[in-house]
Amino acid sequence: MSPLQRGFISFALLAASPALHATPFPVEAMFEAESTAPGAPWGLESQGGNVVSGGGYLSTPADLARAESPGAAAQLSYRVTVPRDGNYTIWLRVLASAANAASLYLAVDNGAYASASVPFTAGQPPKWTWLPVTRWLAAGERELKLQYREGGLGIDCLLVTALADFVPQGYGVYPLPTVLPPAGEHPRVFARVGDLAAIRSRFESARRKWCSIALS
Repeated sequence: MSPLQRGFISFALLAASPALHATPFPVEAMFEAESTAPGAPWGLESQGGNVVSGGGYLSTPADLARAESPGAAAQLSYRVTVPRDGNYTIWLRVLASAANAASLYLAVDNGAYASASVPFTAGQPPKWTWLPVTRWLAAGERELKLQYREGGLGIDCLLVTALADFVPQGYGVYPLPTVLPPAGEHPRVFARVGDLAAIRSRFESARRKWCSIALS
């Protein structure tokens, strides 16, 4: 098995529950925030498909009072299957509309909720940001739970990875490389399909030459 094959196998870390919609991603499963059943104060918002994954995301009302601790408000729940014990990074693609709308609560299984702060730069327009939260997860099915802490926060999608150096870009759609192999061909460094006949001919010519030398 080649290193590339082993890499792709190691990347297949998580399996989504049937209720979740997984979006293709180069290394991990990615889940739409709105694929779970939201309840108040979470609401479904629409935005261009070139801005958010699937064209929709969840948000809380901008005028919602800050929750100093997780309350009775509806939580967002996502279930993932973890292949082995270890440290994992939970990546959340979030949007903070203002400095006072830049955090939420996150918990794993029955663990305590902890606040997670969303990067926000004053004087700049709000932008979608990937927020990493590292947790130790035991192997098996795990439940990731989110609750609102401040109003005006948007959640587009999320993923979980064991790769410490992996940083998601965009929302799972990567730009094509500048150089692509011709259609129907595998990427090759030194040869293309059209070169194979000439390469075989050279090998055959060399074989005949060495055979004639050996017999002389």
